Amino acid sequence: MVGEIAIKLKPSLGILNSITKYDSGETNLNNYLGHKLDLLINIQHASELPRVLCASVFARTMFFLRHEAFTTPRCVATTVNPCFDSTFRVSQIITEDFLIYLNTDALELQVWGQAICPWT
Repeated sequence: MVGEIAIKLKPSLGILNSITKYDSGETNLNNYLGHKLDLLINIQHASELPRVLCASVFARTMFFLRHEAFTTPRCVATTVNPCFDSTFRVSQIITEDFLIYLNTDALELQVWGQAICPWT
């Protein structure tokens, strides 16, 4: 399909009983095994969606071992540029399996909408 989605990710690490901001230059979390990673996933908006699928639009994503998706509320307006501004928090202990996930998988975001009549 066609379109774009805008998100912001804000990671922070729990180190020695305090929360510190994640260093954006950090490329390796191996030194943080056993520490807690808090990640805020802010799904902001979508744009340039197909006009025929722009009713009741919502976005969703899965993360690591979660069984249920993070899902935004449906957009009330029928628009090709829906605004979601939904934030989800993930708290995860950094393990070997989690590091493998971060290195080999992608954060997949799906945008869903209901079909509308093309002549309306």
